[in-house]
Amino acid sequence: VIVAGPIKPLTPAEVGLLNQYTQQGGALVIMEDPVPFTDFGDESDQLAESLGRVWGIHLRNDFVVDTANTTIQNAIGANYSSSHPITNAMTLVTIFPLARSIDASAQVEGITLTSLVGTDPNSQAWGETDFSVLEQGNASVSLDPETDTPGPITLAAAGENMTTNGRVVVFGNSVFATDNVFDAYGNG
Repeated sequence: VIVAGPIKPLTPAEVGLLNQYTQQGGALVIMEDPVPFTDFGDESDQLAESLGRVWGIHLRNDFVVDTANTTIQNAIGANYSSSHPITNAMTLVTIFPLARSIDASAQVEGITLTSLVGTDPNSQAWGETDFSVLEQGNASVSLDPETDTPGPITLAAAGENMTTNGRVVVFGNSVFATDNVFDAYGNG
């Protein structure tokens, strides 16, 4: 099952069905954009909450700024997991326009987590929490260590339930998979 760029939050019933599906060995691909690019408003993101609780994969409420690119809102995926079948053959950088960061460091019993794609550890990237800069076309932005998440940043993560064989792959962006950026570097 693929959940690609939901505009409205999933209902608790829908999230429950997805959890039941993975408990029976199903696989999910979740691509969630930063909240300002959705119609979530102040509504609770049941899917993101469930990913954190069930899988230990947390979608942060931010957007990634990556100074490795001239467009600061394009995160550059340059660090790939060589041990995971999804990314073990990746060699070209990927572009994730307007992505949010992911924390895949939580320990959940029976779940194996892998950070699939991350920003280059040698570039300056961070998870920016001040969304007002997105409204200002030429606004300068800088890392605030009090509120922002310093890099390197995880852009995609995978989890596998070793008991049920259920799997999930989570991207902090859905735009990278659209026709507009399909031909860019390794996106295809």
